[in-house]
Amino acid sequence: MAARQRGTQWTEEGVSSKLCWLASDDRKGNSSRSTSLPPALFSQMIAPFLHFDGPMPGQLYVLGGRDNAQNPLDVVEMFDAWHGRWVTCPAMTVRRAGCAAAALPDGRLLVAGGYDEKGIVGGVLGSCEVFDPASQVWSRNCAGLRRARWGHGCAELGGLVYAVGGCALIAGSIPREELMETLRACEVYDPSADTWSPAASLNVARAGARLVAIAGG
Repeated sequence: MAARQRGTQWTEEGVSSKLCWLASDDRKGNSSRSTSLPPALFSQMIAPFLHFDGPMPGQLYVLGGRDNAQNPLDVVEMFDAWHGRWVTCPAMTVRRAGCAAAALPDGRLLVAGGYDEKGIVGGVLGSCEVFDPASQVWSRNCAGLRRARWGHGCAELGGLVYAVGGCALIAGSIPREELMETLRACEVYDPSADTWSPAASLNVARAGARLVAIAGG
């Protein structure tokens, strides 16, 4: 059964738009009420009847990483905040551990770098790929990082994506672990031009750090 759009709310026929609005507002923390709605109101009376025929807004995605055997993953999951469950999405085209990702301004997801099954030295990646939640398709038709790296951070700010720090082979060296270095180098991706460019370097080289963007009001 297709979903129906009423104003800015997506609800299925037979479900109260007002209840959906109240529950959504409550779950997003926007409510001015002094008490929260009972969880059962949403989980039992609204969520089971919701169906979306387009990309669901306000969801979380987890991409790649390593499994218990330390093998890089191509697995992608989305947390469906409307129903409170993780949903398997199409896999990436490349297995990536230590990668970084950011949401693009047009709603697509960009994942950059990492390392594949060849390991942290021989498998360090400079490639990127983009996921379109609307078509549920991954594409590698995008520019790669200027320098292959893993353990870096990514965040979108002002329509640009920044890749910060990480680990990489020393430029021009053969793939040996003792020739890996922690980076100060940063790059910035312009989605409209599909180009990575150098950005100002960190004051302190770092890998495994987390990058957080705080947009202005």
